Amino acid sequence: FAGVSDHYLPYQIVAVVFRGAPAAEEHRLLRDFALARDPAQACEVLTRHVNHCVAHTLKDARLQ
Repeated sequence: FAGVSDHYLPYQIVAVVFRGAPAAEEHRLLRDFALARDPAQACEVLTRHVNHCVAHTLKDARLQ
């Protein structure tokens, strides 16, 4: 996770990506599934989270 976070975070800061409560809920779910050692559910939530972040960034044309 650290490697991905280290690479993605600068872009997130530049793009000012903030999705509020939906993203916070995805983070909570990721934590819960990680602690429950449920990789299938964690991967599902992580995939959804990344896709939503990308869609949000593209929708607002923040990286043009």
